[in-house]
Amino acid sequence: MKGEKTIDWQGILAIFATVEAIAGNLPNRQYRAWSKEDATPVTSLDIEVQAHIIAAITGRFPGHSILFEEGEQTIIRSASPFTWVIDPIDGTANMMAGKPEYSISLGLMHKSRFIAAIVAFPALGECYSGTIHDRLALNRRPYAPPTPDPTCREMILCSKTYERLKQVAVNAGFTPAFYYCATYSILKVLKREALAYHTVRTNIYDVGPMSFLLELSGGSSYDGSSAMLEFSPSLDKIPFYLGALSLEPVGFLFK
Repeated sequence: MKGEKTIDWQGILAIFATVEAIAGNLPNRQYRAWSKEDATPVTSLDIEVQAHIIAAITGRFPGHSILFEEGEQTIIRSASPFTWVIDPIDGTANMMAGKPEYSISLGLMHKSRFIAAIVAFPALGECYSGTIHDRLALNRRPYAPPTPDPTCREMILCSKTYERLKQVAVNAGFTPAFYYCATYSILKVLKREALAYHTVRTNIYDVGPMSFLLELSGGSSYDGSSAMLEFSPSLDKIPFYLGALSLEPVGFLFK
């Protein structure tokens, strides 16, 4: 990658350490909750986590662009080819319900390519990370997913696709599932506990960083034409997303 020698990899790892520290302190924290204009929940923890991560990034990389989910301003734009992508808490509703399927998600892009990511699942005690130079790691140790279970038939759908596609999935021999959390859904694929995760009109902060980690594990992300998905450092909706270990068993989604 042109200009790679100028990348402050130690700085990136320092930002990752900030995320790990935040995740370690998150469970059982008290918070206030309210609804956003789109009726989805947000809490004071979402805002606090996001603010801490942005402060860490701007302190170490003041010239980088940042995309984030919460607040009226959701972009800090610069001329830099580097863009950080933040979802302070993915699966807020799950966290509020006492479920473990929620995460803190952060990725770094160089132009339109992810080069590093960390996704921490505080309630699970699991933190996945990796860069273009390093293998996938779980809690800072090299992680190799298990061999896929040949009997696994789980197909994960999202809130926008579940009702429409659940019977289609059953007819194709799959067991449809829905977890209210994109990062956790992709994690299930990464860990070989599901064959694929499908959603539509999603956001880069929901699926981008975790998709990079899926790629490091040997999986891939696809668009609606079954081509490899090309991410863009913007808040434009991604029309079609499929994270999978292989396209062969899930081709019915493209019919």
